[in-house]
Amino acid sequence: MGQAYQLNLNNYFSDTDGQTLIYSATGLPSGLSVSGSFISGTPSTTGVNNVQVTALDPGGLSAQTSFQLTVNPMPSTPAGFTIVGVSTVSCDMLSAGLKRVTFTPQYGGVDSSPISFSVVNEMPATPNPSPYSLNLYTDNPSITLVAKRGDTRWPAMSTTG
Repeated sequence: MGQAYQLNLNNYFSDTDGQTLIYSATGLPSGLSVSGSFISGTPSTTGVNNVQVTALDPGGLSAQTSFQLTVNPMPSTPAGFTIVGVSTVSCDMLSAGLKRVTFTPQYGGVDSSPISFSVVNEMPATPNPSPYSLNLYTDNPSITLVAKRGDTRWPAMSTTG
């Protein structure tokens, strides 16, 4: 809640004729809307939202998908350095049971100290800036993110992709 969110729907829908699709969505939380090919905005309420997206081509053909979007509360005041959220850049289906997720962690309590980021048992610590990409199997999509600023290490969150 209270953090900018953006999802590019063109990563999930395409028209075989290359025509521009028109998107609509229902079930979005307050603060999010569809504009062009993006769901974007800043959610103003927490909770689990059942979102249904429809893509319509100029010929009147349509396709739909649905997903759950969970909006978590923001920490009232981060006590020092912490990961406060994650923005999904893309999520591509590589095979029936494998997705490639690209994401950017969002930090609170940032200063001029270097930040090192890792994913437990998936990605070693790196000082490289985001976005980061991981392959996740759909039967076990949970990961634990860890960030370190200077000498402060925070296991920030577990998330499901």
